[in-house]
Amino acid sequence: MKLLKPYIALLALLVIICSCHSSKPAASRSSDPRNNSAFIQNISVNPSGTAISNNSEANMPDLRDSYTYELDINHITNIEHSLPKQFKYAILLDVDVETLDNPELLDYIDEWWGVPYRYGGNSLEGVDCSAFAQGLLSSVFNISIPRIAREQKKSSISVRDSRLKQGDLVFFNTRGGISHVGIYLCNNKFVHASTSSGVTISDLNDDYWERRFVGAGRPKGEAVVANP
Repeated sequence: MKLLKPYIALLALLVIICSCHSSKPAASRSSDPRNNSAFIQNISVNPSGTAISNNSEANMPDLRDSYTYELDINHITNIEHSLPKQFKYAILLDVDVETLDNPELLDYIDEWWGVPYRYGGNSLEGVDCSAFAQGLLSSVFNISIPRIAREQKKSSISVRDSRLKQGDLVFFNTRGGISHVGIYLCNNKFVHASTSSGVTISDLNDDYWERRFVGAGRPKGEAVVANP
């Protein structure tokens, strides 16, 4: 029995050594390349939550197809480059800003905006409706028309109000016959020199103008010849 005691002690020591070895922590996870931050950064998630490795771009589906809508980059770019003046008149005309594609027209209206009405006037000190219409068509559209509203009506081609387009003339009977004229813009709006507000924008559907509207015409006057 005494002869076995050294072997028993040795066996016990071996058991202890083996158990200590098996209880060592596993190798550091940092050695696993999948745990590096670079690996995590190379993972993107599509809207459905599926992880996709950026390292296999050739097999990657087009994530844009998973979205319910797609941004119109051209639309955004157009808005970003629109002039503040376009935003101003987009509000006045109740239209999308990118539809206002005639900056010369907006510049002319803005220059004359609020100029008071003056019968027979044709300057920024005061202007009447037919002189304002004549000046706008000449400066913006390079078209010459007569000076008097009734003559402007005679020299234009009749247009149904459903076919109106920018630059057409709109005529009204405010005190007998063709006594008032404006320039159609868009969305039933027209610019004119009114007796109450001066140069302003009004709506053809307003009760006052709707009751007095007598027709519209498309200018057929000759183009203004620029000075050499």
